[in-house]
Amino acid sequence: MKSRWIITVMVLLAFGLTALAACAPSQPTRTPTPRPTAIPETKEPASHIEDVCGVWRAPGGGGSLIVEFKSDGTFGSKDTLDTPYDSGLFWFEGNQLMLQSDPDSSCPGDTAIHEAYVIRQGDTPIKLELRLVDEPCEFRVEAMTNRTLYVVEP
Repeated sequence: MKSRWIITVMVLLAFGLTALAACAPSQPTRTPTPRPTAIPETKEPASHIEDVCGVWRAPGGGGSLIVEFKSDGTFGSKDTLDTPYDSGLFWFEGNQLMLQSDPDSSCPGDTAIHEAYVIRQGDTPIKLELRLVDEPCEFRVEAMTNRTLYVVEP
């Protein structure tokens, strides 16, 4: 009788475990989530006013310089406290960015020449690199020469 009872308990236990296993939630198979593909950056010479139009920030040791290039060929620069520094006209000769200061700016009448390169992510400009060719204004030498400017507003 004892052996029947043991067999019955074992059979019930086996059925119970099988039933529990059948009711347990199934583990979903993990499908790896694809990583988003980063949009590559491309660097190209700037050669048109449209290539640089917008507001750019040049970070520096004592703060940032903010430079705005407008579609009418004018530019202005200021610091992060809105203190104006330089303004005037700009244009391109090939991939050389020409900056001619207004007579009443911090670089009166000077014309600077920088090679300009736009770095884009997809179609969006994100950086502007300026490389010195000729810069008579000491202020701009310190503030803008051989610097990377980052887009604030396209």
